[in-house]
Amino acid sequence: MEGVKKTSEFDSAVSALPCEIRSRLLRISPEKKAAATEIRFRAGRRASLTIGGKAVPVDESLFALGDYLPVFTEKSDIAEIIKTLCDRSVYARAEELREGYLTYKGGHRAGVSGTAVVKDGRVSALRDVTSINIRVARFIDSAADGLLRYITDGERLSSLLLASPPGGGKTTALRALARRLSERGKRVAVVDERGEASGFDLGENTDILSFYPKAEGIMTAVRSLSPDVVICDEAGGKADIEALSDCFRLGAAVVVTVHAASLSDIASREAIRPVLKGGGVSTVVVFGGADAPGVIREAARADEFFS
Repeated sequence: MEGVKKTSEFDSAVSALPCEIRSRLLRISPEKKAAATEIRFRAGRRASLTIGGKAVPVDESLFALGDYLPVFTEKSDIAEIIKTLCDRSVYARAEELREGYLTYKGGHRAGVSGTAVVKDGRVSALRDVTSINIRVARFIDSAADGLLRYITDGERLSSLLLASPPGGGKTTALRALARRLSERGKRVAVVDERGEASGFDLGENTDILSFYPKAEGIMTAVRSLSPDVVICDEAGGKADIEALSDCFRLGAAVVVTVHAASLSDIASREAIRPVLKGGGVSTVVVFGGADAPGVIREAARADEFFS
């Protein structure tokens, strides 16, 4: 049953692609679909899947016997993929493209790269996209198992900082954690800046603030929804950190993620220190990278960073 679910999640990720590319990727064997975490397209190259943390070209090895059709993407194909992911309205999604990503139905996220248009030292637009990386969004209930003991102590919730390199399973763990806490009767607020909670059942006691800037979403949740816990992904800017500090002072627990590879990496990040130093966050947990997504490699009490 789990394999069927993972296959359907892959099919959902390719459902917004142009017809010919979609039909070819749908022919990939169910076993490979279930194992894939990313789908990559680069102009002038074969498409590839990320399986077990490694890039696997879309070739005969991914298909049932006799079902192989090559997926080779030219620059014109990349442009067409962008159009379909934007529902034919690239202009309306320009701000997301400038930030380097697109989210679409099913909670899938497509990272994009190309030529930056820079104005006053800041990227103002992205043109001539040359590569696209689609992360296959999955709901894995067990992804929360290792985290629950760090944030629950009877009825009381503690705050948690979750770190990993990109592709380490942070977002998947947050989805599962939101639903598990909701099922325990906790009031959960998910600040979903990129729309990655879209299409997932996060529980009847979960409120989702979609496409809010993180800092504004955090404060809106605390002031308007009286949550027991606020969950948000990839905080790091000054405004985000200030909003989290306010959240602690107002009595809500927080589960927040950052990109970091180790406890020592976190200790060296000055921007994160206010979240750890004020006593708001109780525990820091580090997941493995793309080769071991969702696997806890390190954990420490926040006060250990300053002892």
